[in-house]
Amino acid sequence: MQKGLIPALQEVMPGVEHRFCVWHLWKNFCKMFKDKQLKDVVWVCAKSTTPQQFNTEMDKLKAMNKSAWDYLSKFPPNTWSRAYFSEQPKVDTLCNNNCEAFNAKILKYRGKPILKMLEEIRSYIMRNMASNKRSLSGWLGELTPVQQSRLDIEKTRSNKWRVQFSGDGRFQVEKHAMRMDVDIDKKTCTCRLWQISGMPCRHAIAAMASWGLQPEEFVHNWLKMPSFKAAYVEFIRPCRSQHFWMTTEFDAPIPPLIKRKPGRPKKNRRKGADEGERPGKMKKKTIPMHCGRCQSSEHNLRTCPQPGADIQNQPVEINSSQSAPAPQENDIPVTQQAIAPVTKHVTASVTKQVAAAVTKQANAPVIKQAAAAVTKQATGPYTKQAAASVTKQAAAPNRKQEAAPVNQQVVAPAAKPTL
Repeated sequence: MQKGLIPALQEVMPGVEHRFCVWHLWKNFCKMFKDKQLKDVVWVCAKSTTPQQFNTEMDKLKAMNKSAWDYLSKFPPNTWSRAYFSEQPKVDTLCNNNCEAFNAKILKYRGKPILKMLEEIRSYIMRNMASNKRSLSGWLGELTPVQQSRLDIEKTRSNKWRVQFSGDGRFQVEKHAMRMDVDIDKKTCTCRLWQISGMPCRHAIAAMASWGLQPEEFVHNWLKMPSFKAAYVEFIRPCRSQHFWMTTEFDAPIPPLIKRKPGRPKKNRRKGADEGERPGKMKKKTIPMHCGRCQSSEHNLRTCPQPGADIQNQPVEINSSQSAPAPQENDIPVTQQAIAPVTKHVTASVTKQVAAAVTKQANAPVIKQAAAAVTKQATGPYTKQAAASVTKQAAAPNRKQEAAPVNQQVVAPAAKPTL
């Protein structure tokens, strides 16, 4: 709390009501008292609209924690509770959201020089006022959109109250053990919400509905569209740049010397420990990294303590000088010249049956039989190329074919083609 601000406002604007932001008061309260039940009592006391309800909630707080009651008792109740708000301004706001929203908008201008900052803020206010005036120029309702939505909520909550007419525009509105006195002529209710905000409360709306009256007719004039339009009659005039200013005989002002402080200047508001992340903000997601050699998540391949090359990226070499095992009775030798073009051209569109057909037909004296088997079994876009490659490799029918073991040829099984 700024101690010099309150006497300054009383001196400059005598008689004007000064209120505190309940959100900041609640934040300071939470730093001293961590109990969640105590935190909720602060808002219940602030939203109380009658002195009786306020005193009842404060007595409950005193019974739970005497220190918390002493802390809230230091603040005058007319500065933070609706129960003691003045009925003249017709405002029941508890938080200074308007100031917080304005500070967030001018955040990018605050780091500029003083004249540039003021000029940017002036331009922003000029654009904002023109935008608000233009957005509601075609609004046909009697109330502003914000006030109309608030009145609709009160209409929904008024359905559960029972109304009894007393006379002279006064009604008795009750629900269970709660009973209210509503005076339509004087625009008052026992709950005092109508007097504080200028908006009919749920009890008054229930009484109006019993007589077929429209609640919009009983809203204070300050909350209606004529008052909104009157507020935007004046606007901020455009300002010419410095190039068109009049020159004088005086020297130009010299900017003050600024000593740069160490570190990067902070622009964002310092958040409390219990605020958390901003709702709707995307968090950065990272994929956990692992070592390519030992698959450990504590280090990478460059800092791996285990010696040796990368096993995953090491190419597989086939030693052709190694003696192949003796062929068994069921082993069938494969012609290397016939199977290589098929492996090269027939990719994912050739199934396992193609390789089986080539292996079965490779020892035939005529290579054309192998090509025919490939053409018969393969169904894909590379069928003709595979058959042509097999026919091209067969230069002579009596060529000496060198057999290679089946286990040295790696033929990857392909997926079944999609027609």
